[in-house]
Amino acid sequence: MTEIKKGHGLDLEKELADRKPTDYIAGVGDPIHGFAEGIQHKKYLPMGETQRGREDTMDCATRWAINDAECKFTYAYQVGIIKGYPRKFLEENGYIVDGRVVFSDAFNAILSGTTENGNSMIAPLDSIHRDGLVPKKLISLESWMTWSDYNNKKRITPELLALGKKFLEIFTIHYVRVLERDFKEVLESDMIGMAGYAWPNPINGEYPWTDGPFNHAFLGFELPPYEIFDNYEEAPGDYIKNLASNYALYDYGYRLIPNIKTQEITCEMVRYAYSRYKDVADAFPRDNNFYSPLEPTYTIYDWAQEWGRFDHKEAFTLPLDWSLVDSARRVEAEWLAPQKVEGKKTFNLLLWIISCWKYLSNL
Repeated sequence: MTEIKKGHGLDLEKELADRKPTDYIAGVGDPIHGFAEGIQHKKYLPMGETQRGREDTMDCATRWAINDAECKFTYAYQVGIIKGYPRKFLEENGYIVDGRVVFSDAFNAILSGTTENGNSMIAPLDSIHRDGLVPKKLISLESWMTWSDYNNKKRITPELLALGKKFLEIFTIHYVRVLERDFKEVLESDMIGMAGYAWPNPINGEYPWTDGPFNHAFLGFELPPYEIFDNYEEAPGDYIKNLASNYALYDYGYRLIPNIKTQEITCEMVRYAYSRYKDVADAFPRDNNFYSPLEPTYTIYDWAQEWGRFDHKEAFTLPLDWSLVDSARRVEAEWLAPQKVEGKKTFNLLLWIISCWKYLSNL
């Protein structure tokens, strides 16, 4: 079958070398959930960009993951899952372009060690997990760039590294390996970074089975049978391809799982609230930035109203934003004796009983 374009960038030897025994495999152990599962992914796909300046950048193994992240973060930004301080961080640091979240491909392509032979699928994911993400406008692909220009390590400045780390103080990005046999099931609710041959001639708009080598990585986002988002255009501005149901795909792929960074409401936080406030709800007013990333409508204000008078809910999580609980108060909370908390809880309960009695007496 005649080849129409050669999508280089996947280095399978490096993929096998970069894998670790500790890598998480979907279906083994407790599942990891993110803030953008079960959504209409096609609606939030990025604008797309061809992986070529004057030469091919060979970074398809990074680009599928960045495309995935942009889709999910754009969804979370547009529907309001990302709000408060995390939203402000993205806006003030240049991540938002025309209402969409746009990340740099080059940042993680360089940090993950993309070579002239490409890269593994897992190395860019590990870079995203460890180095974070930065705005595309700070380090992008230009039309004049050769492979060497684009992948020049000198492009990575201390300021970029610091911004990536700051990103990771607010957001987490995990990844899991998905076996090929589970692709169709996983695609019902999420996207998958896949690998295959790029590309045979399409037949009636669909790319048929081919026995070409696995040389390219791309983002599978929908059934049936496989709709993928690529880094080579079908037509101007169109990066979506349709693959046959029997298209030869590599043995596994990866899911990228973003979330707002969370922290448990600790005993120390509750001790401080009980020791300082008549009603713990006063410690977490309605206009604070704390909320549950898994239940965006359930804020810490709701938690304080529901649980705060008598008990605390250790399993509840919230974004790591201490804008209303400063460092001095946190330190103070750490040494606050539990006995004081129990006494304050009893005192609060007594106040509540008195307030109820007063209310009933006025009926």
